[in-house]
Amino acid sequence: MAGLYTISENLFKIRILDAGAGSDILSCALLERLERMASVQTIELTCYENDDNILGLFRENLHTYQANSKRTFKFIFSQVIILQASIWTSIIC
Repeated sequence: MAGLYTISENLFKIRILDAGAGSDILSCALLERLERMASVQTIELTCYENDDNILGLFRENLHTYQANSKRTFKFIFSQVIILQASIWTSIIC
């Protein structure tokens, strides 16, 4: 699925919105693809999820990706928004 995104080869900064982040596997797969693009230096990652039962797995997958990444990107923020009964809670990873 991450291979379906069309990404210009000369982008310095990329913004990613994962509107149904789940366990964050799709975002991590896209980040792995971006590792091969030398021009990309900054990634702004925003994730939305409404199941607080999966947030632990989400954090674990994102931290595992960051720990094993061959490149160090400048992450502006990595955020999970939990939508419950019209209450928005932000968790910075």
